[in-house]
Amino acid sequence: MNTISLTLILSCIGLLVLFLFAIVVLPRIQRRENREYDMERTVEEGYAAQGYILDVIPTGNYHSGQPELQLRLRIESRTRLPVETTVTVIVYSIHRSRFQEGMRVPVRVLETRKGLCVAVKGSIHYP
Repeated sequence: MNTISLTLILSCIGLLVLFLFAIVVLPRIQRRENREYDMERTVEEGYAAQGYILDVIPTGNYHSGQPELQLRLRIESRTRLPVETTVTVIVYSIHRSRFQEGMRVPVRVLETRKGLCVAVKGSIHYP
């Protein structure tokens, strides 16, 4: 009787751990994959435009040793009205000098139901 109750308790604990893993970890992995898919889709299907950098703010975060920047851009295209947006990008350290106020950078823009998805040329997602 004692081994049966111990087995039952351990089974319940195992199921609880599995349930917590499914609730906490899997959605984070799925969100990360969705962001990467959105970037790939933006690069492939988005229209080409020029982004005029209005402001550069380092976030202080680093991904694999590469800095993350928050860029305030004015996106200009020949066929659309200019629009201002803020984008957070991870840039290669060697390309950091391309991302300064007043510089122009090539971008790809995809309009979705969520808003604008912008891929900035020279970032990790759009090299």
